[in-house]
Amino acid sequence: MEVLQQAAAEDAADGVGATAESREMIRDTLLGLPDSELSRYGISSAELQTEGAWEDRVAEVWRKRQVDLKAAMESVADTHSIFTGYLGVLQDPAASAEELVAMLDVVAEQLMDVDLANDFHSMGGWPIVAALLAEEHPEGVRAAAAAVIADSVRNVPEFQGWVGVDKLGRLEVVGDDAGGDGSGEVTALDLLTDMFSSSSSTPKEQQKALFALSAALYNHPANLDKFLDLGGAAKLSAVLAPPEGAPKQDSKLIQRAINIAADLAFEAAESASDELRAVLARFFEEGLCAVAGEGAGAWKSAPARRAYAMLLMHAGEILPLKEICSAEELTGAVTSLAMLLEMESAREGDIAFFEDAVQTMEQLLV
Repeated sequence: MEVLQQAAAEDAADGVGATAESREMIRDTLLGLPDSELSRYGISSAELQTEGAWEDRVAEVWRKRQVDLKAAMESVADTHSIFTGYLGVLQDPAASAEELVAMLDVVAEQLMDVDLANDFHSMGGWPIVAALLAEEHPEGVRAAAAAVIADSVRNVPEFQGWVGVDKLGRLEVVGDDAGGDGSGEVTALDLLTDMFSSSSSTPKEQQKALFALSAALYNHPANLDKFLDLGGAAKLSAVLAPPEGAPKQDSKLIQRAINIAADLAFEAAESASDELRAVLARFFEEGLCAVAGEGAGAWKSAPARRAYAMLLMHAGEILPLKEICSAEELTGAVTSLAMLLEMESAREGDIAFFEDAVQTMEQLLV
């Protein structure tokens, strides 16, 4: 925010975008904002990097941004006062579950704004919200706290880092296979991993935890590594392919779980990042090979079945799955994909996509 304010002050005296040089400076500054913020001004990072798509528009975008910044600077005191009030409610031991949920809903809406999310974090609000993920709190409170985290960190790497780095104090993690040390300091990542994998969590809590995890893990290698260190791959796999005798999982939970893995495979393939490929390989080594072999034929959700196919297609293209998974698991994956292809043919779905996935996996068996 300081960089933008400084640039705005420098340009205010001689007019926004008066020269090609100043327009480029403005463009470079705007590229520091996420697309979610740029969309407020009717432009995207892709357009700002495309010759001829931004030159005539950047002056007006910058003018609107300056107006917003001026209003933000004038309301800093008000924002601090408002957030202090929010935190007072969230920390009040006498607050009811209904009051906490209502307050968290308000906070979630506010923190979708990047600047406000950063201000809230700077004021120490983050650990207060994240601590409400702990199992001692009611279902609605935990679910609402997870929603705040999901809405505030999505697509902003710095904010995603809060999930895995910021310590919340000595909160107890009491899941079936707790990620923390049981009594030491934990992070939101510890609590979210525990929340989705614990048998004592409700389906709603599990879904919201996976929703927040998907936002925190997306294209963020550091968080992905920490998630794996917490046994995350095995825990996701237990959702997707429950052990024999375990109850079947909710369709929404399956979809959220497979989307985390499929998003990782897509990003690893698109970016050609060795770091992401290494993380994806570890996911397969620690659980996804079993999921691949088990298959997705019994899943009711069509989007989840498609995500399963996307996961295997991309992983088969960029990983030596023949060395990571057993022949039996790969054969099971091909059988499952062939079944999904038949299902897609019957419902007139995206047949070509599933054909490509089947072909990719079949080549691994040659």
